[in-house]
Amino acid sequence: MKLSHEELILIEKNILLPLVRIVLEKDLKTIHSSPFKLKQPYIQLVDRALIQLSKELQMVKRESFSNGIKVIRGNKDVAFSEYDYFCRGYHGKRKYSNAELRNKTLRCLEGYLLYSSQ
Repeated sequence: MKLSHEELILIEKNILLPLVRIVLEKDLKTIHSSPFKLKQPYIQLVDRALIQLSKELQMVKRESFSNGIKVIRGNKDVAFSEYDYFCRGYHGKRKYSNAELRNKTLRCLEGYLLYSSQ
């Protein structure tokens, strides 16, 4: 099955955005428990990024639902993570190396932090 460019973007966002959320939430917990003297600017930065991320994730889920796209995490091992997707009644798999997922998550995370700092 040939996916459109928009469908591929939605599938990838369904994979990456929850990973970014996990990273931001863990970072927020770390900031709260850290010995920073001035925690508030960091907390505000991460909070704003989480708010923006939540808005985009909600939009992605809405678009995915209206386009009949569902993404489920599949097998994961030391080197690779696999995701199953369902689109227009078809089933497919996306396989990423964990290093590739980490790099994509990092780029996405940087975008949210830079956006929320403005």
